Amino acid sequence: MSEALEVAGCLAATGAVSAALLVSDARLRAAGLLAAMAIAAALVAGQGWDDIQGLRDQPLEFAGVIVAAAVVLIAGAAAMLRWPTLLPLLLLATMAFRIRLHVSGGQAVNLLIPLYATIGAGVLATAVDAAAGRDRLRPLPRPLVFAVVLVICLYALQTIYSVDVAFAARNVGFFLVPFAVLFCLFAMRSWDRRLLGLAFAVVLIEAVILAGIGIGQYATEHIFWNGKLEASNDFHFYFRVNSLFWDPNIYGRYLMVAILFASSALLWTADRRVAFVLVGTVAVIFTGLVFAFSQTTFIALFVGLAVLAGLRWSARWAVVATPVAVGVIALG
Repeated sequence: MSEALEVAGCLAATGAVSAALLVSDARLRAAGLLAAMAIAAALVAGQGWDDIQGLRDQPLEFAGVIVAAAVVLIAGAAAMLRWPTLLPLLLLATMAFRIRLHVSGGQAVNLLIPLYATIGAGVLATAVDAAAGRDRLRPLPRPLVFAVVLVICLYALQTIYSVDVAFAARNVGFFLVPFAVLFCLFAMRSWDRRLLGLAFAVVLIEAVILAGIGIGQYATEHIFWNGKLEASNDFHFYFRVNSLFWDPNIYGRYLMVAILFASSALLWTADRRVAFVLVGTVAVIFTGLVFAFSQTTFIALFVGLAVLAGLRWSARWAVVATPVAVGVIALG
């Protein structure tokens, strides 16, 4: 793909998703989301066209991959139309996972394929809903919309004079446009108490499973996927784990978010049974976090807990106690 086409694709994709975010008509919004995802997919395909030469040389297998992808998208969209709550829950569940693929030349890449598939199915379901006149969606929060539109459009405009258009096109196709669509799909939902509870359960259950895998890795000293991490463990006195993630730091940050969610509920719940369940959940997740040995994650967790303490009890005492706690932790 030529640089001119990549620049045009970046501008068109960000323009389409910006229009989808700014309009209030459900059909126009769905059309913008469809166009944005289609152009983003074209940018990605253009970048990786040479990398799949081996697959393209086998027409039947290539056609099978395309048909399988279409079946997954249609089946996912049908399920989301039947159970609308499924879309945000699947988006949350697939957000953390990457699939490692090997392209031409032996190069390996980690792609958010489960999340991309869920976003694609969600956009397709949204389009079918809009075409049928079933507008179950609420208006988007305008300040956040303006912020998202400003960022992605500014980035796309800079591709005009970029010295590395291919890199910018990858960022637009893989991240900026899909994540803007992801924001739109989340924001259009009505987040009532039931949906929030289900989302909370998905995050915590997934975190417990991932932490359990990490604990098992530590016990068996067996690492998945990441050969560099396995080699680095041979030269340190500690053993870092990555669970189903590639990077131990990303794994740690996912667990950190789950711990902060659980701690928030724990601080405000009045039900002792719920409190005991949350304490046990945090204990398992924190154990998994310890074995990730991610120092930046521990700093982020400490800051988050300090903020929660200030919100729950006293901001003044939280400000006073935080430096003392930092000193004790550093000494420890």
